[in-house]
Amino acid sequence: MKILFFVRLIYLAQVLSFHFIQNIYVRPLLGKGNKRFPVDLRAGDVSSEASMKIKELASPLLDADLIANTIEEWTKPLPKPYLSAPVIMVGPSGVGKGRMTKVLLHDYFRFFKKVVTHTSRNPRRDEINGTSYIFLEREELERQISQGLFIEHAVVHNNLYGVSKLKWEECRNSSKIILLEVNIEGARTIKRQASNLGIRPKFIFVSPTNISQLRERLIER
Repeated sequence: MKILFFVRLIYLAQVLSFHFIQNIYVRPLLGKGNKRFPVDLRAGDVSSEASMKIKELASPLLDADLIANTIEEWTKPLPKPYLSAPVIMVGPSGVGKGRMTKVLLHDYFRFFKKVVTHTSRNPRRDEINGTSYIFLEREELERQISQGLFIEHAVVHNNLYGVSKLKWEECRNSSKIILLEVNIEGARTIKRQASNLGIRPKFIFVSPTNISQLRERLIER
């Protein structure tokens, strides 16, 4: 996994170099009416002069074999052992679990899928129902929990949170690595049920820089 990550990093650096060449050297060779940029040489976007200039400047920077191998790796499905090792973000409320999850989903959406947690609290102004959380009335959430529809649930700051079996299975069937945010109690429940769920979870504990900073974040909410 680490090797593949560094291969992708090298590929990204090469792509950025290629785009730099197009912006600095090639753009002046394009006609004003050409709206497609960066250019696609195969689509006939540029003149033969511009095409030759791109190839001349880019050839020392680009490793065609490396790019081809990287693209091939990206298109392969993830190995099965990865799919049985969900990443569990653990920490107190306000510590930054959500922000870290957003970064992972943004930069590595090809590999991760988040389990959307249910909660009885009201949504904040920047939260979207069904994406950030699934917001339900407390009575309805308690009813579903009593029916055994949840893998884990806990009360945090007088609000009820839980991970439903349905959402968990949706993520398992996506052929991606499950990504989940829970508090300490939720992590303990996942750890106890790991063998029944057929998983080998990887726990990442997110610790606050200091307690006073965490208190300020919670007050701001």
